[in-house]
Amino acid sequence: MRRYLSKLFNDEWLQEHQLLPRERLTARTLLAGKRGGAPALVTVEATHTARQALNLMSTFNVSQLPVLVSGECVGAVSESALMARAIESPSSLDRPVREQMESAFPTVDADIPLERFVGSLSREAPAVLVREGDRFCGIITRYDVLHHAQGLR
Repeated sequence: MRRYLSKLFNDEWLQEHQLLPRERLTARTLLAGKRGGAPALVTVEATHTARQALNLMSTFNVSQLPVLVSGECVGAVSESALMARAIESPSSLDRPVREQMESAFPTVDADIPLERFVGSLSREAPAVLVREGDRFCGIITRYDVLHHAQGLR
């Protein structure tokens, strides 16, 4: 009897056996569970150079950055794209990121459930920006979703 009671009061066991609903995962809860030393959101201004963007990526160990103008996301840059351009033309490192940026990441509200925005993550849009009210509060990448999913198993 004691063995059964210990399982009855074990939320992890109950969830594994689908006897207890899983916690509703939102963009906010996914951001809260992110690990690492980087801030929740690292951005670059459109007037900064590609060299400055690459330095930010290296400092914070991230591979992509949203490009902001007056607090609004106007595009994104990735380490791989900037490095490829630099190899082709080293002078591109001193050009502004606004000349080299790609499409902006989709934006989602902090309280949106994971299942409603995970479909937005793709090769073309490898991240979503999370907005809380009138400000961006974080970024969620495909890696973050995968890392979280692995932690659930």
